[in-house]
Amino acid sequence: MLAERGYRVAIADRDAEAGRETGMTFIRCDVSREPAVRACVRQVVKRFGRLDALVNNAGIAAPSAGAVEKLRLADWNRRIGVNLTGAFLLTKHAAPHLRRARGAIVNIAHRRARCSRSPIPRPTPPAKAGSSLSRTRSR
Repeated sequence: MLAERGYRVAIADRDAEAGRETGMTFIRCDVSREPAVRACVRQVVKRFGRLDALVNNAGIAAPSAGAVEKLRLADWNRRIGVNLTGAFLLTKHAAPHLRRARGAIVNIAHRRARCSRSPIPRPTPPAKAGSSLSRTRSR
């Protein structure tokens, strides 16, 4: 949608094949790792000369993972790393550029943040959903 309106868009993802399929500038990045995020933001600024907006949309949600008591800690930690830490790290490293450009940050959350269909929630990090419902201002 942004690219259709003339915006220059960079996609950051671990999956190079999926990222390149978009036809937009692709930067391979594991958002759960700070050195990768730092490099990603630098590449975007170098390529475009500025950063006007950040859309935090990375997330792992696997409803087919089964009941929470069956979820391995390593899988949980990976989800937290991508779903929460990733949004934090991207915001942290993009914020100085966004302040200069008077830019914006958009945090995407799943609709389950507002409701749940089952009495026992699936193992999706609920904190991401709750924290991502807030608006973020770059001061």
